[in-house]
Amino acid sequence: MKKKATAIALAGTLLFGLFAPAAPALAATPETAAADDTVALVASAPEETVTNLDLPDSDDLFAQYAQRVFYGADSAAPLGNYGETVLTSSFDLAVYAKLKEAVAQVAAGERTDTVFTFTLAELGIKEPQTWTAADMGLETIFYTDENGDLVWAEGAAEAINHMLGYGGMGAILDVLRVDCPYELYWYDKTATGGAGSLGPSVSVNALDCITVTPAAKIEMRLCVAADYAPGGVTGGCETDPARTGAAKTAAENARQVVEKYAALGDYDKLLAYKDEICALVDYNHDAADNTATLYGDPWQLIYVFDGDPTTKVVCEGYSKAFQYLFDQSDFQNELYCYTVTGTTLCEAGNSQGAHMWNICTMDDGLNYLVDVTNSDAGTVGRQGQLFLVGARGSADTQYNVSDVEMRYAYDRETLNLYGEDILTLAADDYDPTTVVPTPAPTATPTPAPTATPTPAPTATPTPAPTATPTPAPTATPTPTPTATPTPTPTATPTPTPTATPTPAPTATPTPAPTATPTPGKPGGEITSDVYPIQDGAMTVEKPTNAATLLAGVHGEDLRLTNADGEPLSGEDLVGTGTTVAQGDGPAELVIVVYGDLNGDGKIAVGDLLEMRRALLALTKLDGVWLRAATADSGEPEPNVRNILQLSRVLLNLTDSMKG
Repeated sequence: MKKKATAIALAGTLLFGLFAPAAPALAATPETAAADDTVALVASAPEETVTNLDLPDSDDLFAQYAQRVFYGADSAAPLGNYGETVLTSSFDLAVYAKLKEAVAQVAAGERTDTVFTFTLAELGIKEPQTWTAADMGLETIFYTDENGDLVWAEGAAEAINHMLGYGGMGAILDVLRVDCPYELYWYDKTATGGAGSLGPSVSVNALDCITVTPAAKIEMRLCVAADYAPGGVTGGCETDPARTGAAKTAAENARQVVEKYAALGDYDKLLAYKDEICALVDYNHDAADNTATLYGDPWQLIYVFDGDPTTKVVCEGYSKAFQYLFDQSDFQNELYCYTVTGTTLCEAGNSQGAHMWNICTMDDGLNYLVDVTNSDAGTVGRQGQLFLVGARGSADTQYNVSDVEMRYAYDRETLNLYGEDILTLAADDYDPTTVVPTPAPTATPTPAPTATPTPAPTATPTPAPTATPTPAPTATPTPTPTATPTPTPTATPTPTPTATPTPAPTATPTPAPTATPTPGKPGGEITSDVYPIQDGAMTVEKPTNAATLLAGVHGEDLRLTNADGEPLSGEDLVGTGTTVAQGDGPAELVIVVYGDLNGDGKIAVGDLLEMRRALLALTKLDGVWLRAATADSGEPEPNVRNILQLSRVLLNLTDSMKG
């Protein structure tokens, strides 16, 4: 009899089927087979499809992954293992734990193969498992086809999955996207190819009996996105370690730079960082000439420290590298570093364009400009003219560094983000030889002895003699003559006028304004019997469209405008930050949609990532956005409970952030 071995294909990402390779021939009536015989199986079970993981673009995920690797939050699940609260079977939990560990290894460049294989013994099944068709709720497990081959009966593969406690890869991938979405940056969520199998230790005892041993293996495949695959191929299951391992390698190299200069003083340490960055990397003129190049490329920071002399950066790489080394350092004094953006004009070279640089607040409390990009070899500041320098001008116009004829102007985003206190530069360059010693001689002991004795003797005797006699004589005679006549005339007339007129006017005006039919008039109050209104905001528990929301709100000529200033109507989703107003009047209420943190009216993985960024202190949520994240719990910032509740909404375990 011809042997066949075929896996049950999963169109999408993963497959879970059964097969047995080369096995002894088996008679057409398997009832006669020995218990240890194995037989090839031709799969005919229906395909399981796992598609649309609803993950953001790989570039966005990698940016967050790189940020966490560099800033120390590079574990697979920094906010807890949500899968352990959702997956109920020990088999699913074991697959989830193994797969999560493997995914993190791929993300860190420690593993290139994305075909994951685990034995049933590794997944907790230590003894052979024998099941009959009756155990599995079937009439038979196999049948023989027209070629005499043994084929799965309908529903048999799913029944075996059930007997193992396997709930399907869809559920496992769902919790993985919640627990470690950044580590899946390399995964091609659009892929339609994938495969998996269980074998080879599957014994067919009879048409209605099967044995699976602990040596059987489960194999799962995840396709790699082209950006992280060798040669940019699609549909493959191998990563390029130069890409996937780049973030971790670069972060380790950068930390070695910090350790190298850890013993230096504050000024010398910053100077060494500037020189080290310029030695490690060169300027990418091709990218700079491309006006489409935007800030926010995570590879800029990586290229500085990746150890590859062929990778080059623009100003973003120089300034972010300096900021990173600063952030990882300990200083003797209280120093601060900021990364700013704007435009520069070099009068000597008549060149102008968008630029990114740094500002350092030094131990004298003043702010100084640091332009590492233009401190590199061959630039106007190569001799240190743009390192911790002062400038003439103002934050709201521009600053001029006269030594190199460079002008710097902040963009509006930087002005709004930092404010004048940080952006105002010192007039003169920082001088470590004069500034550092100044605090020391500002002698602490000198004022101490002088200040203490002088006021002590002077202050005490002067008020003592003066204070006591003055009030004593004045206090006694004054109350005596005044006390008696004052209450007598005042007491009699006061109660008489108070009794009659007071109740009449008080009763009438109070109810009159309260009975306001004004909600139906322009300029009147907006009310709702459906959506709670508090502190100028209307709260919506679940995603809602404009028509549904307006049906539950009372007012005249109501209009909705989203956070981008666009009008909403009909089926348009109402998002956090949307305003509701009457007529042409100003906005009266702001809408809070629980769980919607980007204002699109949906609850999706993007909102989960925003909340994770807030927990990692990469961004800050306040106002209606904080209320949307915490579901009006009153917490000052999102917490793990909010993450878990939002995850439950995404997994359709609940329909509201309120539980």
